[in-house]
This record gives sequence, C-alpha cells and structure tokens, in this order.
Amino acid sequence: MNYEFYLQDPTSPDTVYLFEAIIDAARGAVEGRGIYAFATQRGVQALMSDPVMQEFLTRGTLQLVVGLDAVTSRNALEYLAQVERDRPNLTVRHSCPN
Repeated sequence: MNYEFYLQDPTSPDTVYLFEAIIDAARGAVEGRGIYAFATQRGVQALMSDPVMQEFLTRGTLQLVVGLDAVTSRNALEYLAQVERDRPNLTVRHSCPN
C-alpha cells in the first residue's frame, strides 16, 4: 500500500491540489481510503460527479471518514449519504472531535 502526502501551496505554480491528487489516484485503483477534516457540499459533489470517480466507484471500494466541524455542512453529509446508498462500494463514516 502506498501513501502520499501533499501540502497545497496556492502561491506555487507546481502545487498539486487535493482534488487533482484524488482523481489521479482513482485512475485504475481498486481500493481507496480517505480521511478529511471537513467536507463541503460543493466539494463533495464535484468529486463524486467526476467521470473518473464515477468509474472508480463501479469497480473499486472507497472508505471515507469525514470530520464534523464548523465547515462540514449538513448538505454535504446528506449528499454523501445519498451517494453511499446509490454506490454500494462507498462507505462513509463521520468523526466528531471531543
């Protein structure tokens, strides 16, 4: 299993954004796991509607843990729950800080 860490630096022309890294990793993958501090509806919809991610979810499994904080919206969680119902290969869990 390979792990990669990225630091996004919007001032650098060479930065790799999280969305790009996830889509790139999904190409040809059969399994994925992600832990996110927060999720917005716009971000979740963009990721889950991307053609590469749509294709990945037909052949591979994806497990996500999403933090519950001031940024994570109810709409994002409801959208993820709907995608999880529609895509049996997706598992979403929520993590709430103490």
